[in-house]
Amino acid sequence: ADGLKKRNRFRLPDPVAVITVDGVRTQTTSVVVKTSNPYWNESFHLTVQKRSVITIQIFDQRDFQKQDQGFLGVVNIRVGDVLNL
Repeated sequence: ADGLKKRNRFRLPDPVAVITVDGVRTQTTSVVVKTSNPYWNESFHLTVQKRSVITIQIFDQRDFQKQDQGFLGVVNIRVGDVLNL
C-alpha cells in the first residue's frame, strides 16, 4: 500500500492487512510499524472460484480492536477479472 492516510496527526500508522474471500475472513498479515507505505512480503494460500471476490482491508493496528476504528483503506479484487480459472 502507498500513501495511507494518517488517522492521528502526531504519529504514523502501524498498518495490518485483513484478507477476506467472499466475505469470510481468511488471513491477517503481520504489522508493519510506523509507516504510511507498508510492504508485506508474505504469501497466503486462498481457496477461490472464478466468481470469488478477495477483499483486502488495511487498518492501523493500534486502533484495530476498537469498533469501526483504525480503517485506512480497502481494495476488492474479482478473481475472474485477473485470473483465468
